[in-house]
Amino acid sequence: DWLADVARQKRGALPALFWNATFAAEELHAALGGAGHPTGDFADLLRRLNDAYGAALSGDLDLSAFENTLGRLREGGWVGGARREWAGWRRTLSAASALLEGALPGICLNGQPTPDSRILANVFMKYYVERIQPEMAGRMRRQEAWIDAMHRLRGRLAAVSPPAFDAWYRDVLAPDRVDSEWRRTRAAIVDHARAWQRLFRHCGIEPLPGLGQD
Repeated sequence: DWLADVARQKRGALPALFWNATFAAEELHAALGGAGHPTGDFADLLRRLNDAYGAALSGDLDLSAFENTLGRLREGGWVGGARREWAGWRRTLSAASALLEGALPGICLNGQPTPDSRILANVFMKYYVERIQPEMAGRMRRQEAWIDAMHRLRGRLAAVSPPAFDAWYRDVLAPDRVDSEWRRTRAAIVDHARAWQRLFRHCGIEPLPGLGQD
C-alpha cells in the first residue's frame, strides 16, 4: 500500500519532470531558437517526444532513445528559421496584395481583358503558380507537421507550462489562434491569392479553381 501511494505521487509529478527535461532544457531551447542549421525532421523528433511522454506515463520509457532525441534537437534553429521565413513571406505577399488592390480602379475599365491584364495573368501563372507557390506550399506542409506535433505535446503538458511560455506560444505557433505568426502567415498567402482572384474577375479573366482557399 505504501509503495502504491508513492507510485501515484511519482506519476503525478511526471508532467512537471517531463517539462523540465524538454521545454525547460537547453536542447529544446535551441530547437525553438534561431541559431544553428538543422537538417533533421523536426516533426519526427517532436513525435518521438510525444511517444516518450506516453511511455513515461506507462513506466516504459527508453531513456537512451529519449536522450538521443534530445541530443538531435540541439542542432537548433527550426522555429527561429521558420519565423524569419514567415516574416519575409508576409511582407512580400502583403505588399503584392496592396499593389493589386491599388491597381484595380485603373485597369480593365470596361471589365474586359486588356493587354496589361493578360501580361499580369501570365506573370502570375509563370512565376507564382508554377514556381513560387508549389515550393511555398511544400514548406508549409512540412512546417504544419511539426506545428501539429508541437501543439499536441504542449497540450499534454499545458497544466505545468509557465505563463511566459504560454504567451510566447500563443503569439508565435498556436494553430488555434488567428493572430499567431503561423496563422497570420497562412492568412497572408490566402489574402494574396484572393487579391489575384479579384483582379481576374474585375478584368473578365477566368479565375483559377481553388485559388484563395486555405
